[in-house]
Amino acid sequence: MESVDQLQQRATNHTDAGEFQAAIQLLEAAVMMEPYRPDAGFHLALLYHRQSSWEAAATCYERVVSVQPDFTEALNNLGCVLLRLGRHETALGYLERAQVLSPNIAEIHLNIGNVQIQQGRYELALDSYQTALLHRPDYADAFTSLGNVFKEQCKLDEAFEAYLRAMQLKPTDVQCYANLGSILQEQSRFDEALQTYRRALQLKPDAMELIAAVVYLQQLLCQWNDLNTLAQQLIDGVEHPSDRPSLIPPFLMVGLALETTPEQQASCARSWADSLYRYIPRRKHEPVAARIATPEPRLRIGYLSGDFRRHSVAYMIPELFERHCRDRFEIYAYSICPDDGSDIRKRIINGVDVFRDIRALSFRASSELIADDGIDILVDLQGYTTLSRTEIVAYRPAPIQVSYLGYPGTMGADFYDYILADDFVAPLDQAASFNEKLVHLPVSYQVNDRFHGIAAYAPSRVECDLPEDAFVFCSFNNSYKITPNIFDVWMRLLRDVPKSVLWIAGRDELVNTNLVREAKSRGISSDRLRFAKSLPLEEHLARQPLADLFLDSFPYNGHATSSIALRMGVPIVTLAGRSFASRVSGSLLRALGLTELITHSLEEYETRARQLARDPIQFSAIRAKLARNIENAPLFDGAVFASDVEKAYRAMWEGYTRGEAPKSILVSVSK
Repeated sequence: MESVDQLQQRATNHTDAGEFQAAIQLLEAAVMMEPYRPDAGFHLALLYHRQSSWEAAATCYERVVSVQPDFTEALNNLGCVLLRLGRHETALGYLERAQVLSPNIAEIHLNIGNVQIQQGRYELALDSYQTALLHRPDYADAFTSLGNVFKEQCKLDEAFEAYLRAMQLKPTDVQCYANLGSILQEQSRFDEALQTYRRALQLKPDAMELIAAVVYLQQLLCQWNDLNTLAQQLIDGVEHPSDRPSLIPPFLMVGLALETTPEQQASCARSWADSLYRYIPRRKHEPVAARIATPEPRLRIGYLSGDFRRHSVAYMIPELFERHCRDRFEIYAYSICPDDGSDIRKRIINGVDVFRDIRALSFRASSELIADDGIDILVDLQGYTTLSRTEIVAYRPAPIQVSYLGYPGTMGADFYDYILADDFVAPLDQAASFNEKLVHLPVSYQVNDRFHGIAAYAPSRVECDLPEDAFVFCSFNNSYKITPNIFDVWMRLLRDVPKSVLWIAGRDELVNTNLVREAKSRGISSDRLRFAKSLPLEEHLARQPLADLFLDSFPYNGHATSSIALRMGVPIVTLAGRSFASRVSGSLLRALGLTELITHSLEEYETRARQLARDPIQFSAIRAKLARNIENAPLFDGAVFASDVEKAYRAMWEGYTRGEAPKSILVSVSK
């Protein structure tokens, strides 16, 4: 029989040859022969670590450090593996032991900071990374991590400098370019960000996350060269994940220039959630007997968001908070965004019973606070959008957890029980594409705020650089929603409707330049495109009626922009696809009794818009119908919407107290 030393030597030979499974089998035999021999155990742990077999690696490292408590490298590696497994406190304990033994090793300080940033303890992480740099001033990974902290703290200039230094130290490192690109994007330096991502893609052409970043920025800047080819690569990456294992941000799959199916979006979200949140421990909840015994307890509803600021979600949600029946519901808001001092944030604070700013708390601490507050139903208004902290929801701080409003699709995770929707945006025949159970509200899933102010002064067309006698098409959706196919249609409409113009949100000069170039390439002169300068929402509302017809985007419809247009009396022609994001405007139009403005193909969309623009009698009838229905339909009735949502919450709670698994809910029409 071979000795442990002989088995180790053979394992080393296999390792050097890249034959890792053979090496593992030999080392497992060696460890069985002498379970407490640290060198064999450490070698085996390293191989499991290299193969991302985290549980097996953790078990081996734990055995090693139990035998040799001062084995610094094993302690450090164990901390890294436990971080991967989401066992943050335990990981920190082992890393701190390693730090005491070897206080001058920069890598240990870096890893401690990595745990702290995962916990949301940003100031402590900052100290750890700076300590790592004291011991190793040319440590690129520490500069990268420093940039991550600054980015989380919204210190964009400091993050840029840290990422730039990391890239200078590792000029061929793909992640350094990707990090620098991300901060340039945050700084709205979109063209520089795009060029940086493209350089990264040259280093790693098959990296899905880099292709995703390039696609998004090209969409944002309306740079459409090769866009469909790159977008198709992302779709292929979702459909064949084994061939392209890197993750694709779910939001991009929802807003892709090419239409994606609910099934593709679900696959993308599930891969994302499984990869990032699998190891976060879930809190177990048992129904409290005293509350079950109460026929109608006052439910505590918690709303979690990074958009309690100047943001479309904040402008849509406050009336719901104000309208909640306080005899039956207690409303908590958990904010994960900086205080921008805006009036809308102040209104949200005043509209809830308890407002908590949890931005400085770790994910776990935030989760524990929500649990300690006794929240019965936690509603995530963020989803996979900017500033999201899905990790908080992953800890399962509330017995019932709901996705709503911010993200138009499934979260693909097992810790969301329900999604608030309606039977238009998410029909029951698409239920298999949602991890959450569908809750169908009876009017429209989208909340609206009737009380948001409109500027007293309404400008004229001349003041907004619009011809007085023109038919004004408009589309104020974000530029990333404008696709080449839909722009083709818009240009044909301008060609076919004499003296018409297209009024677009003019947020970025480069975008404007690109759209003018694209228009000219389609035979449309630059004066037919008019760019609206960015204004506060109150002033934008006041100028909106200057438009005649809103042309919706596809496959990502207008959401808040659509409700604003309709509220101000501007009809919308929309194209409804299969995905949630492509059906939102249709949901709003149906709620207003204007289903004749919902189309189901690009050809029908173009024909309907052309008919309305060229037939003044038909157009006047549609506009008059919209004006009547705004007053009579429940879409903008906050009291009705609050009542419908509260029925949904009650149904969720009743099922929970009966011990039932979540199931689809159909909310009846309020009388």
